Amino acid sequence: MTLKRDTLAVGYAVTHEYLYVSSVMPDGLLKAKERLKIPGDLQTPDQIVDMIADHVTSSFDDSPSAIGVSVGGHVEHAKGLVRYAPDLAPHGRHWKNVDVSSQLQDRTGLPNYVDNDVNCMVSDLLTTEGLAGVNDLVVIYIAEEGHGLGSALVAGGEIVRGSSGGAGEFGHVTIQPAGARCRCGSRGCLEALLSVETLAREINWGGRHGVSTMAEAASLVEGGVVVAQTAFRRAGRNFGQGLAVLVNLLNPERILVGGPGPYFSEVDWPSANELFQAEFEAAVADYSFSDLQDGCKVDVVQLGPETAASGAARMALSREGV
Repeated sequence: MTLKRDTLAVGYAVTHEYLYVSSVMPDGLLKAKERLKIPGDLQTPDQIVDMIADHVTSSFDDSPSAIGVSVGGHVEHAKGLVRYAPDLAPHGRHWKNVDVSSQLQDRTGLPNYVDNDVNCMVSDLLTTEGLAGVNDLVVIYIAEEGHGLGSALVAGGEIVRGSSGGAGEFGHVTIQPAGARCRCGSRGCLEALLSVETLAREINWGGRHGVSTMAEAASLVEGGVVVAQTAFRRAGRNFGQGLAVLVNLLNPERILVGGPGPYFSEVDWPSANELFQAEFEAAVADYSFSDLQDGCKVDVVQLGPETAASGAARMALSREGV
């Protein structure tokens, strides 16, 4: 993909398997996008940064004015520092205190912006989802196979970041203190309870089934298998408990949820989606304080790495005043 000089910002979303790329015009128009496979021999963050830098230098007739980078995890955006990104498996252990911004600056000489993936998604959604005038908002993203669950919090029209950029780690709210082990090292995190590993363990108990993917689990739900239906209901209930915490804590006007896979796929997995959604909606009603849930609209929207890449580019444009 060779892009022309009228492309002013490029955004990259780093996942464990692919690098998603979006270029955005100064008027906000999405110009182009692509997905690059990360070679299996790239083991370290330095090598991923090199891959981004190589793409910048080889894919544009003229250098873009700014680079945006999205990473799922704890990102201190003011420093461009990835403090911890455990879900970038199998190499998440390497993603600790990585100064992505400085490395990109050294390699490309271009200004850059590094932020959490769901914060970047918010930037894209504000442009594409008709959210003008919505000042109190939560966006929640469940990654593929449940390997990553993050949120972005918007209060008073501003992203809530916390003292070191760690606000919004919704997936690491503890729902069951003695529950499943999470990738972060703790137990009972919401992310762990919604992961494919937990679904598979519940469905496969006693050797009845051999589920190893979300799609396989959802197929059993579609086929009327009771144990699979129960697992999806339980996941939805846990998710709803977490949503109720956000409703009570932040009193948002809107909550947008999404991600790939059966939890939010009404077309491909209608029964699994219906069970999950019905349970989380019931749990929000059960656990929300007073009538706070009545003033909060929960919607399913399309979210993914592509959204994060576009949002990263938009944030880079905004930061550079382009």
